[in-house]
Amino acid sequence: MKIIIFIGTRPEAIKLYPLIVELKKEKSLIVKVCFTGQHDFLLKKVLKDIKIIPNFKLNSKTKDANLNVLTSKLYNNIDRVIKKNKPDLCIVQGDTTSSLVSAIASFHNKIKVAHVEAGLRTYNNQEPFPEEFNRKTISLISEFNFAPTENAKKNLLRENINRDKIYVTGNTIVDAVNILKKKYLFKKKESKKFILVTCHRRENHKNFDTLLKNILLGVKKNDLNIVLITHPGILKYKKNSENLKKIKKNKKIKIYSKLSYLETLQLIYNSYFIVSDSGGIQEEAPSFKKFILILRNYTERVESLNLKISKLISFNNLDIFKNITYFFNKKNLFPKTISNPYGDGKSAKRIVKILLKWSQRKTF
Repeated sequence: MKIIIFIGTRPEAIKLYPLIVELKKEKSLIVKVCFTGQHDFLLKKVLKDIKIIPNFKLNSKTKDANLNVLTSKLYNNIDRVIKKNKPDLCIVQGDTTSSLVSAIASFHNKIKVAHVEAGLRTYNNQEPFPEEFNRKTISLISEFNFAPTENAKKNLLRENINRDKIYVTGNTIVDAVNILKKKYLFKKKESKKFILVTCHRRENHKNFDTLLKNILLGVKKNDLNIVLITHPGILKYKKNSENLKKIKKNKKIKIYSKLSYLETLQLIYNSYFIVSDSGGIQEEAPSFKKFILILRNYTERVESLNLKISKLISFNNLDIFKNITYFFNKKNLFPKTISNPYGDGKSAKRIVKILLKWSQRKTF
């Protein structure tokens, strides 16, 4: 059986890494990896930590952030790869534009689609944008919907996705974190207690100044130490922000925009707790027993909320400072008895087992 795995962004590479490793162990499978070029500059960093060598590397760079331009360029490039290689199955992950386009191009070429991390929902197409629309659409055309949790499975069933096409496997990001935790010994490097803050989501660009204002207030009123990780695009977009200029001058705040994945995990490990709008960090934090304040109006990862190891804090409520202060002074934020609700580190093995069983029934 011939498989092409499409990767467009850093989170996709991280989450598909354990699956690629497991698939390539199987002699009956011909596995090829395609980098779509959506986030080429971010992928270079993560590839130093997880060794993935692509069979195809596409040039899909665009001059601006126009989603329609990106979609068009991705589609033409991906369609050529599919037509030339004629795979039996295409694998996509999550909810990026690359995943959506790869799934649609596969469908148009009558190629089966496997969707890793299927069924996450906020039921608000604007948050996260455009990811909520992307993942709903991918589910409609996927032969395999690999749901990370029972709640994700319920979402798919609610949308009338065929029960026989849904498999609860856990999230492969837990596999990736476990592999790297064994491979690299994370050590306490920071002597001072600090809060890790990350912000990158497209819908939060307009809220970035509010976040910075609250961080500065926290440092001033409570003598907090902050490590801020953000996307290079936001820094460029907000380069004239007075709050950003103050942040850069403040010795109690460290700011990073281009970290490797291992460097990010090291900061998660060393932090007291996390404030973030990232989906991936919501899944990674429990592996390090870290509480997280989620900078969103909605989250599709409700499992940690139900366990009370995370909390939603909306930008609209302007309560970032209040929550940061409260939790910084609170002890035992993450009970030691709670395991990561998003997986047990065996997700990739489950997915491979399902695909092998399917391939044995087919004549290619």
